[in-house]
Amino acid sequence: MDKHGIPSAPVTEASLSGAVPYKAAVVSYFDGMFASHRQLLSYGARFCGDEPLLAILCYADPRPSLSPGKDTMILTVTERWQYLDALHHVHILPWPIIQEPGGSVPAEGQLWPLDPNKLLTKINRLIPGHELWDNVEMAGLLEQWDREEDPGFVVIDRSFKKVLCPARQPVIQMLSEGSVDLFREETGYAYPLSGRVVAGRQVGRQIGFPTANIQLPDQRKLIPRFGAYAAMAFIGGKWYQGMVNIGIRPTISKEAMHIEAHLFGFDDMIYGEWLTIALIGHLREEKRFASLEELTKQLRIDSQEAKKMLDANAPFKTKGPFVL
Repeated sequence: MDKHGIPSAPVTEASLSGAVPYKAAVVSYFDGMFASHRQLLSYGARFCGDEPLLAILCYADPRPSLSPGKDTMILTVTERWQYLDALHHVHILPWPIIQEPGGSVPAEGQLWPLDPNKLLTKINRLIPGHELWDNVEMAGLLEQWDREEDPGFVVIDRSFKKVLCPARQPVIQMLSEGSVDLFREETGYAYPLSGRVVAGRQVGRQIGFPTANIQLPDQRKLIPRFGAYAAMAFIGGKWYQGMVNIGIRPTISKEAMHIEAHLFGFDDMIYGEWLTIALIGHLREEKRFASLEELTKQLRIDSQEAKKMLDANAPFKTKGPFVL
C-alpha cells in the first residue's frame, strides 16, 4: 500500500502461472472484517510458516444467501482490500479478477473470470470462510473441488464450515442510529468512508470551514445516520483530526446525500486524491439553520466538541487507513 492508501497490485492470473504453490489460501467476502474473518486469516497463516498466505477476496455476488442487508456493503471492495493489504505477509487475489488498465485500486464491478482449475493447482490447502459454506451454490462448488484423495490437487479445509456467520444486523442497526462508537467496540475498528475527493460548491471555504467532498466508489456502501461526526482522516500517508457531515445540507439547499470532511489544520487542494475518514463519535443530528451565520456558529461549536472527543480517544492505533 502506498502513502495515499492505494492498495498494492494484486496477484494476477499471469503471476500465478509460474508461481510455486501457496501452502494455504483463505477465501471469503471479508465484508465487515469481523472477528471470524480475522480468525480465518490467523488460521491460514499457521500453515504458511515464513511464506505468504494467499487471501482470495471473493466479491462477484456479495453475500447472495445472507439477509438482512444483503444488498448493502459494510466495507467496499477497496476498503476490504486496504485492510488485507495492511496485514503482514498476505498476498491478495480478487476473484473474479479485477480488470483495470493502468491502476491497482480495485475497480468496483469491472471483472473477468479466473479459471478455477488453474487456481487450484497453485494452492496446497484452500480454507473457505463461513460465508462460502453458507451459500448453497458455492458450497456445492467447494465439494466438487475437493480432491483430497488425490495428492496432486488442493485440500479443501472444512474447519470453518460450522462457524456461524456473524450477525450483520446489529452492526447495521448501530450505524443507522449513528452509534459509530458502539460499532468500533463491536468490530474492532472505526467505521470507514473512502473515496475520491470531488469538487463541491465551496460554501464551506467561504465561511471558514473548507471541506473535502467524498465520492463513494459503490452506492451499496452502508451510510450511517445523517448528522455530524468527529472523525480521523487519512490522506497522503498522514492522519488528521476532523469532523464530517453526512446528509443533504438542508441549510444550503436540499440535494442528494453528501459526505463532507473538514480536516483541522489542513487546507490543501486534494481533488482527485483518495481520502479515508474513520468515524469516531456522533456529534449531533443534521438540521436546517436560518442563515449561514447560524451555521457557522454551530460549526465552531462542532469543531470544539470534535476536538474534545478525539483527544479523549487518543492515541489512536492504526492499521493502514483503518483506526482500530
